[in-house]
Amino acid sequence: QDRVDLELRTAAFLTRTADGLYGFSHKSFREFFLARHLLRALRQGVEALTAALNTAPLTPECVAFLADLMIEDGEEMIGLPEIRKCLAGLIQEGRLLETDDGVGYVSRSRHPQREVDLRGAGSEFSIHDVSTGELIGSMDRHRAWHEAHPGAVYVHQGRTHVVQDLDVDSATILVEADDPKHYTRALSAKTTRILRTLESRALGSTSVHLGRVLITERVTGYEKRSTRTGRLVGREDLDLPPLEFETEGLWVIVPEAIQSKLERDMLHFMGGIHALEHALIAMMPLFVLTDRNDLGGISVPCHDQLGQAAVFVYDGVPGGAGLTRAGFAKAREILEHTLEAVSRCPCTFGCPSCVHSPRCGSGNRPLDKEAAQAIMRGMLAPGTAVQFSEVAIPENEPEIPAPSKAVSRIRFGVFDLETRHSAHEVGGWGRPEAMGVSCAVLYDSGPDRFTTYMAEDIPALVEDLRSLDLVVGFNIIRFDYRVLQGYSQFPFRDLPTLDILAKVQERLGYRLSLGHLAQYTLNAAKSADGLQALKWWKQGRIREIVEYCTQDVAVTRDLYLHGRDKGHLVFQNKAGLQVSLPVSW
Repeated sequence: QDRVDLELRTAAFLTRTADGLYGFSHKSFREFFLARHLLRALRQGVEALTAALNTAPLTPECVAFLADLMIEDGEEMIGLPEIRKCLAGLIQEGRLLETDDGVGYVSRSRHPQREVDLRGAGSEFSIHDVSTGELIGSMDRHRAWHEAHPGAVYVHQGRTHVVQDLDVDSATILVEADDPKHYTRALSAKTTRILRTLESRALGSTSVHLGRVLITERVTGYEKRSTRTGRLVGREDLDLPPLEFETEGLWVIVPEAIQSKLERDMLHFMGGIHALEHALIAMMPLFVLTDRNDLGGISVPCHDQLGQAAVFVYDGVPGGAGLTRAGFAKAREILEHTLEAVSRCPCTFGCPSCVHSPRCGSGNRPLDKEAAQAIMRGMLAPGTAVQFSEVAIPENEPEIPAPSKAVSRIRFGVFDLETRHSAHEVGGWGRPEAMGVSCAVLYDSGPDRFTTYMAEDIPALVEDLRSLDLVVGFNIIRFDYRVLQGYSQFPFRDLPTLDILAKVQERLGYRLSLGHLAQYTLNAAKSADGLQALKWWKQGRIREIVEYCTQDVAVTRDLYLHGRDKGHLVFQNKAGLQVSLPVSW
């Protein structure tokens, strides 16, 4: 049974479900194509897709399963390049930790699964009712830009809302229940940058390529269309930050000879490649296990890296999902059937059954159906041997050269102090400037010596700190500098400072004590603690305080040197394993 409504450009056709039942569907393009090729639909086998490893979902998966079970370095899966690259990145981020003996990897967090968003890739935005504050849903960043921008009509559980605000900083979307007579469609502009070409092959008179691409999309506004008729009732501008993600895609080169012929025939070249982009995306789900909403496309009349026109189709999932990779293997077949579908559509200028897209970011303009057919015929025509030229891959920013030995041995100092009063005695940890200094010790790498300062020597200490290329400490920013503010108005935070505790917390998300790091990194122990130093002050035992503070400075210095020279510190995690913490200073 085959019926086409030429006014609404929809198709009704018979479909078969997994249990053998048949039913009718009213949709467009590929359904319209299948309505004319019903036997093909019924005889076609089920698509099978084994996607290439996608590092976007692989990253949180690695972190999650390593929270339950350590993976050892010799295991087979570790040998896969994608896995090794993923692990290396996670170790550098501090989300995975390598055991100190180098035999395996474990997760930093005990429950990393809580950080995974099951509804999409990337950061998650929460959706709240502006009147009640009630949480009514969530969506990922990419969907939010397209479906929850200010002014967007958002439907949740059958109830219609209008988005009042999209707060990027707090990842919050505020909506208000409403019953507008229109729906909205985001308008966007996209650019693509080829990062790496993976495969290339000839295709008639042209060539098709598979590779890694970087997509940058700017949502520039949105259309309001009548719910009843679909007619345009208004446009609004938006000013949102760009969306950027790396994925996998294919691109088809449009030879200059084809472009020149179209221009001689007075056809709209940009409209032609734009229409071709839409038609390819709509046809691909017949050959690849996907939905057109999982794909994106860009048509470029002159791509800066290629030096000529090209049509891109890419996986809409950050990292890629293997969709365009599967399409690349069937590129000729897809292009042939796309040409057939567009050619046999009875419309004159293009419609939803051939070259219109319900998700077009430019409002389906410009489009030229006749030009698209001419481009596809020109591509599929036999041509001379295609020469694959190198893609001009933009160079990354030059790496900062490793410092020479002389430069790396900067004059650094390691600083610590002990206080006269406890936090309890001065009214809490929020008043460190009232705690007073019992003694301070500074190690200076220039003369390689330790210097002791009493409270009356603070001005000299300030001058010595100012003379250093780098001041190293442990919790120095949040505590030691604030204690010194009780004696001097000098802006200590302006000093070039490396706070080891701050770096550890930045990596792990939690703090470790100086004694813990000294024990597992240096196999050294502290001689006392801060509470003991407070008791010594009350007893007038200044010499013991100075010795203890000097020993703390020596330990902090050795931790700094270990991290600088070996690139890691060692600690014991909550599971009792000794693991390495990568550092870079």
